[in-house]
Amino acid sequence: MRFFVSSTYEDLKKIRGVAINMLKDITGAKTASISAMESFPASPSSSSAFCLNQLDGADIMIGIYGFRFGSKGEDGRSLTEIEFDEAVKNGTKILAFVADGAEYTQDTDQQHFLQTKVSSLGGVWARFDPNNLGTFATVLNESLKNYLNGYEGYSYHSIWDDIIELKHEISKDDGIPRLIPYGENEEEKALDDIIESAGKRKSTSVTKGNPYIKSMLCEIAWVIAGKRNTYLSAWYWRIKQKKGAKKAIVALARKLLVIIYTMLKQGTLFDESCFETRRKHCEQKQLSRYIRELEKHGYHVEAQS
Repeated sequence: MRFFVSSTYEDLKKIRGVAINMLKDITGAKTASISAMESFPASPSSSSAFCLNQLDGADIMIGIYGFRFGSKGEDGRSLTEIEFDEAVKNGTKILAFVADGAEYTQDTDQQHFLQTKVSSLGGVWARFDPNNLGTFATVLNESLKNYLNGYEGYSYHSIWDDIIELKHEISKDDGIPRLIPYGENEEEKALDDIIESAGKRKSTSVTKGNPYIKSMLCEIAWVIAGKRNTYLSAWYWRIKQKKGAKKAIVALARKLLVIIYTMLKQGTLFDESCFETRRKHCEQKQLSRYIRELEKHGYHVEAQS
């Protein structure tokens, strides 16, 4: 699943930071990516063209709308409005979060945009106080949870949900190395962490954990890395080319932990065919995106078997 975060920047910088960190945390164990201007590289194309290209492959657009309309383009629309129109055109799901009272802002362009376009969604998804990062984090968390639980083929599953669910299983004192729960009020603590880290680059270093489990998983990862013609080994070699062997092994060990946990939770056996199914789905989606791009430039594309 791919998310795209749309909003003006300077006035909603910290709110955007909360949204991006929230999406990273709740999809940490899922196949998901986040497109936001904070992570966009330098591009020879115009900023609007690059943003629309990123939006074109998104499943969900998180629209955050405050009191500013933003700079206008030649057609009188702001980049935020252009992104909104493109999402509607492509049929991309829009989750709109509107600041309290933004419809009555003194910026008449923003007022018109919110009242004539955003409200056409059938009512905004949720409202938030732009001066309170904590309430926005809570609103976004609950809104995503409610929406994703009804999304076909996907279920909301956050880090703190994992911890709460594991607490009864890992509290036994039988001498076996186990994961350690964070304690009470995990969700509130996780939200606090997200709020505090808004606008900051999150560390990619490995946090302290059970050394026995880490050592065991790394040993298994080295064995898998030596295999051929498997999804996990191919995934390791791709990461190794970018990050080096040691980091790739730790990344694979972490991936194994997620897979093992999912198998135990769902009571299923490991099935590598699911990775191939996902790969084909992604390829088909990418192909559809390329076809749409060609059709925008006047080309007619016919699929051949």
